[in-house]
Amino acid sequence: MSDSGVTRKLAAIVAGDVVGYSRLMAADEAGTLAALMAHREAIGGLAAQRGGRIVGSAGDSVLLEFASIVDAVDCVIAAQRLLAERNADLPEDRRMLFRMGVNLGDVLIDGDDIFGEGVNIAARLESLSRPGGICISGDVQHLLPAELQAQFEDQGKRQVKNIPRPLHVWQWTGTREIAPPAASTVTAAPATARTRVLVQPFESRGGQDEQRHFAADLADDMIAALSRMTALVVVDDATEAHDFTIAGNVRWAGDRVRISAHLTDEIDGTRVWTERYDRSGEDIFALEDEIAETIVASARIAIKQQEGRRLASRDLTSLSVPELLSAAAGIFTTRYDGGDEARRYLERAVALQPGNSMAQAMLAIAGLRDIELRAERPGEAERQALARRAREAVRLDPRSFFARMALGLIELHLFHRPDAAAPELERALELNPHLMPAQSAYGLIRCLRGDASGAAQIRHAIEVDPREVQVERFYFELAVARFAAGDLAAAGDAARQSLSRAPDKPRSQLLLLAALALQGQRKEAAALLADLRQRHPPFDAAGVTCPPFIAPEDEGRYLEGLRLAGLGNRGEVSATKG
Repeated sequence: MSDSGVTRKLAAIVAGDVVGYSRLMAADEAGTLAALMAHREAIGGLAAQRGGRIVGSAGDSVLLEFASIVDAVDCVIAAQRLLAERNADLPEDRRMLFRMGVNLGDVLIDGDDIFGEGVNIAARLESLSRPGGICISGDVQHLLPAELQAQFEDQGKRQVKNIPRPLHVWQWTGTREIAPPAASTVTAAPATARTRVLVQPFESRGGQDEQRHFAADLADDMIAALSRMTALVVVDDATEAHDFTIAGNVRWAGDRVRISAHLTDEIDGTRVWTERYDRSGEDIFALEDEIAETIVASARIAIKQQEGRRLASRDLTSLSVPELLSAAAGIFTTRYDGGDEARRYLERAVALQPGNSMAQAMLAIAGLRDIELRAERPGEAERQALARRAREAVRLDPRSFFARMALGLIELHLFHRPDAAAPELERALELNPHLMPAQSAYGLIRCLRGDASGAAQIRHAIEVDPREVQVERFYFELAVARFAAGDLAAAGDAARQSLSRAPDKPRSQLLLLAALALQGQRKEAAALLADLRQRHPPFDAAGVTCPPFIAPEDEGRYLEGLRLAGLGNRGEVSATKG
């Protein structure tokens, strides 16, 4: 680039490229090239009608320049709608979708080429877009007329590589009408999704043919599991912008296998989670399911915690709704007692967007957690308010697995209505089988209905990631299941495991107290009762609430155990049900 031929000016820049281009080329090279040329010609024609021009078309990309920002945005919306019409009659795996980014910035012009940070930012915005979608910068949004502004949603500020300042990103809402290719591992992000995760193929070392395929299949299973999570977008190309990367390797030695996995935060370059799994490869399919589910569960928690830490330093009023939800999720996955802090973010999200199902459901869960930390019984008004909020979350989004789970947990643990909880938890698990709190709660309901195999479902939820904050509840649910089965020793062991993770939870202390007293272990029961009263001074006056038993004899045995332990009289110890 010669200095003498370079000029500088302010311009509207559009950057675009094809989603899953390598996959399309591998399937049909000639057809893909023909489609790309035809789509570029159409985009160029729309640009020319609005005073714009194509200034770059390397590979599968397109770069456009406009004098007017309104013309640029009007052009890309028209282009995406035209491409959607062209794709409508094609098989899903042959549809060619573009991502597009629009920026207003200073550019350097050298003949027919343009350069500069304005172009770089447009390219970064394009990489943040959904398939078939458009991302624009805050500078662009502020200059649009009201009718165009209304077509974009605030996605908050994003830090991207090689751009020193965060970008304020706005996403085109018209993307919801455009479906991505089903065969692609790129998943279109819902309106609240922000976090992009790349799953790299795991490196395979050693092993026979079947074992060598294990690494690739493992990555595919992880992609499928992550794609069910509404807060995440899975990308399949390392050149696309992404926030986190899951990678690892698989090493075989005969029938033994060692799987190493790690999660890297691509924004700051830190490795935020790493784990190693040593297993027998005797049942390779069961092993694949187990490891994929375990890695995804651990990575999900690590991602939420990392994003929560990043957002905690930001001013509350500067956060968008997706960022507010991410901040609250970071608290949820780090601390069980963070309800008050999480509620600040969630109430702000509801104030900004009252119809947000996830915000409503998370507020219901925050209320449930608060009650579980208290010794006193919840009042009827408090229980009903949480139930109404959970039902509203389901009404707003009947396909939200989180809203269904929230309602199921409230029906089970606050109202002790397993029959009302079961269909909500079943639906949640249909939508996302990897939802461990729903797995554990549904396993408890199965046990209470006489299906002893439900205990294995609870144990599975515990084993997937023992570091999960909610594992305390899983152990409590296992303790309730074993108590109802008459195995008091196992009930006591599970209650102790629950207390080792949350010593202040009165429900696990009470269940252990009843199990000890019924086994005649009066000395240990007396020490536990003293500790219980010290931790919860108003406890005696408030009384207790039974676990969600179905059989009246289970409830009676529980209350009798508390009386044997010396917890008050019959007026003080009573069952509370919804």
